[in-house]
Amino acid sequence: MKLAFWIAFNLIHCGLKLSGLQFINEVVRTSEYIGVLSDELDELVDGGDSEELNADIQFSQPQDAMQLRQQLLNESPYLSDTVMKIGHR
Repeated sequence: MKLAFWIAFNLIHCGLKLSGLQFINEVVRTSEYIGVLSDELDELVDGGDSEELNADIQFSQPQDAMQLRQQLLNESPYLSDTVMKIGHR
């Protein structure tokens, strides 16, 4: 609900002049678009599975270093702060 208010505020602030129904439709359309973008970002961050990548890092053995390095390079620049912190230990 906060997202809808934020979108409505920004639509008004930008000076967009729409009728009531057009305005509501624009808020809904923009909310759906933001939801799609958010889902796409979730799929990119840590390859879409932060828990699995965290486990890969935590339970890796020294002989896995090059494979893990390549895995992290493949997922960058979309590595979460959590993965970066675990990988830094």
